[in-house]
Amino acid sequence: MLALGAYEGTPAREPGALQQWPANQRLAVTSKQPTVLMFVHPHCPCTVASVEQLLDVLARHAAHATLVVYEPADAAPEWTHGALWKLAMQHADRVQLVRDPDAQLAQHFRATTSGMCLVYGADERLRFAGGLTISRGHRGANEGLQTLEQVLVDADGSGAPQRFPVFGCALYSAEN
Repeated sequence: MLALGAYEGTPAREPGALQQWPANQRLAVTSKQPTVLMFVHPHCPCTVASVEQLLDVLARHAAHATLVVYEPADAAPEWTHGALWKLAMQHADRVQLVRDPDAQLAQHFRATTSGMCLVYGADERLRFAGGLTISRGHRGANEGLQTLEQVLVDADGSGAPQRFPVFGCALYSAEN
């Protein structure tokens, strides 16, 4: 039980998200509202809670997000169509799904953990980098959610990007 508790409550080590939106990407920063990205592994059971938390925030702030969904380059199209994909499709008015073959986008943005959320302002500067759950797969109020909501209200504020630990499975690895 102690090992399970330690596993659930130990955040992932993130290398640090890009401070500035990268050029020449197939994703674009939106000019009228913050650009919200969440990187997800479609088979990570922890990430369902992260996506649900994100959907709740998006609904409260009339915001939109892009879920960047990892898939191996040789995967069949249905490989991504699990619980996360179905959940996102139910909220197509709030989220866009983007396939990420071989985690090219995730690597470019330096996201290594499923559930990693990044928010960029219209000036293309990072405003938020982190997770939205207090531990792996657990919904509920937490500092990451509160920080995300503050950033969505004041996405063009000044200062250092806000950060919060990410709790989830590895987004990609040799074993995926």
